[in-house]
Amino acid sequence: MIKIGTRHNLIYPMMFIIFTGIRKIDSILMEIITKFSGSLFLTLIMFIADTIAGLIIYLYHLNFLKEKEASKFMGIELIQAPSEITPPDSTLKIYLLLFFASFLDFSEYFVSSYYIPEIFKNNSKSLEWRLKSIIICTSSILSYFVLEFPIFKHQILSIIIILICLIIVIITEIINNEKSLEHTILLLLLMLINHIFNSGIDIIEKYLLEYDFINPFKMLMMEGIMGFLLSLFLLIFQSPLKKLKKAYNDEDVNFFLLIIFLILYFLLSGGRNIYRVTTNKLYSPMTKALSDYILVPLLIIYYYIMEEDFKVNGKTLLYYFIINLIISFIIVFCGLIYNELIVLFFCKFEHDTHYEVSKRAKKIESQAYELSLNERTNSDSSMSEE
Repeated sequence: MIKIGTRHNLIYPMMFIIFTGIRKIDSILMEIITKFSGSLFLTLIMFIADTIAGLIIYLYHLNFLKEKEASKFMGIELIQAPSEITPPDSTLKIYLLLFFASFLDFSEYFVSSYYIPEIFKNNSKSLEWRLKSIIICTSSILSYFVLEFPIFKHQILSIIIILICLIIVIITEIINNEKSLEHTILLLLLMLINHIFNSGIDIIEKYLLEYDFINPFKMLMMEGIMGFLLSLFLLIFQSPLKKLKKAYNDEDVNFFLLIIFLILYFLLSGGRNIYRVTTNKLYSPMTKALSDYILVPLLIIYYYIMEEDFKVNGKTLLYYFIINLIISFIIVFCGLIYNELIVLFFCKFEHDTHYEVSKRAKKIESQAYELSLNERTNSDSSMSEE
């Protein structure tokens, strides 16, 4: 009834998951030990990391092409051509798309790392992660209409179930949130729109990668530069170094440890985003979205045990936690079905999966080979008789 679908280059989404998880651990420890969180300084660090990581890998990629006649680099097929392929879009359009992707990235990161923690305080720390399933849904819909990616029976089923689960998460949050209804709805809308921005980034990047043949590491470098310039604009209103200076003057904060955490955040951000664009290039925005969501069940457990999440009026609600935990596992399972890492063998859900298509292709190839072999044997037999 159910089989595991094997795919090539799974190391890249796995590395993306690992870097995302370790960076999250770094952020949690940084907040617990040094009380440093919700700072615009983290936004600047992320874009600097994107710029430097993209530049290093891009230069290494160019050097790799010159020295070796290789067909692949980090799992990406290399096109061997005497000159660079001319993209169908104009240079102006490409840079406008890069700027729009950078703006969405900046907006998404600014809202999640600074605006929400500063304005909407004392809310569920796991809520933003629990709502990330919308990225899978919006990426699927946008891929179908914008990128003209086909969507099959098993994927439609997955999206319907994920949407139902998302609605249940929203309803349970509205029912159990201590804040006013207006406050809760505004927070939910802000987080959902923020995640839709995340989906928009993935779609724009996939378009640039597939239709304009842009180098993924050059793209990351350019987005980092543009995002950094956008972040500098905020210096007019508030210095992101303000919290860092406050932490330096605070005798209760180990400033040396804070610097270590920030350096780790810088390195992990660069590595995470290298594997993010590689995953998007090799697979799809939906695979990247699943890789981003797959840690949610673990985070729900962590926040429930260590951060006393899922509290209402000072009392932890077990059913509230269990409902969200079960839903997160269902969403991960449906995401695996959508991305064909799990194949369902009933109601013909398996028919259009990569697993079955490859199986049929091999069968046809085998039959063609046998037919050719039989024709050759018959031809040889006829010549012998003559």
